[in-house]
Order: sequence, then C-alpha cells, then structure tokens
Amino acid sequence: MITCIGTITKDIIHFKNKTKERLGGAPFFFHQACQKLGVTPQIVSKAGKNLFPHFSKCIGLQEGVTTTLEIFESESETKCVCKSYSGPIDVLKIPSDLLDADIVFISPLYGDINIPNVKGKIAIDLQGFMRPDEQILCDHNKKAPGNLDALLRKTHILKCNEQEARTIFGNMPIKSMIQAFRLLGPKI
Repeated sequence: MITCIGTITKDIIHFKNKTKERLGGAPFFFHQACQKLGVTPQIVSKAGKNLFPHFSKCIGLQEGVTTTLEIFESESETKCVCKSYSGPIDVLKIPSDLLDADIVFISPLYGDINIPNVKGKIAIDLQGFMRPDEQILCDHNKKAPGNLDALLRKTHILKCNEQEARTIFGNMPIKSMIQAFRLLGPKI
C-alpha cells in the first residue's frame, strides 16, 4: 500500500483572457492514478468539506481550509499566488496505519511537512521542499532546502526535474547528478 501526504489544491488558472478552475496538487493526481489502477488511495491532506465528494473512496482526508492557488500564465512566464492555505500537516496526528504503508510519498506545498518515522520506504517530491517560504511561487524562486542532506538521507525514492537538480548541483551532466543524489541517499 502507498500513502500520499501533501496538499490538495484548488487552482484558478488565468490564460489568454480565460479563467478555469480545477483541482491540483500531488494528492489529487495520486488519487486519480489509484482510481485508474483500481487501488483505494490512502491520502493525508487538508481540504474543505466541499471537496470531500471528489475523494469519496479516499482514506485519511482531513477537514480544513482548501489551499487555493491563483495562477497567471502567459506565453513567457507563470506567476502563482496563494489565496488561501490549509496550513502544515501535523504528522503526529496521522493514524499509524497510514504511516505503516510500504511507501509513504511526501509532496508538500512549502516544505511544510516533517518527514515522519515510517516502517516502509519514503518517497519525496523535491519540488515542494524547494519553494521559498513566501506565499508567491515561481520557478525562478526555487532554492535548495537548507536541510537537503538530512532530507535525502531519509529518502529512498526521489522525484525531481532537471531544473531542481541543477539548482542543487549546477551544470553537471544528468548522469552525474543522478549519481550525486544516490550518494546522498535515494536509490531510485
């Protein structure tokens, strides 16, 4: 079993004089993948009660404010402003059976989730640990987390993109960056 801990978001996207709303965030996409695989998702996230019907077969959803992101896209840049924030998830309040999964996938919004002690493997999405503390998100604002070495020592599976890897390792060849990550902890 896999548990996903992260932030479900309501995204308001402005692009080419059109506005649309959709759900987002790693737990939402994790939920969709589980449904396609016929697996009951274990998700730990905070969301407003109005979102609960979208996750009717989900285990672990917590009531709270829905994190809402307003995204302004143009041909050349994207700007994202956080309009409401559900706050950090307290790992001490997560039922132990959700943390006893084979894999615990952690994908925070602002690095706001402490890595819990788990029996299985820890997978992280580096994106959520690399955003600045302020409420404005932009790719060019990404920076390596101050606790990167400690974070990666606890990590078995790492998800990151090339830009995030380059923020940490500079202009290394991709294969060299992968080896450098492996030396720090993650094997996958």
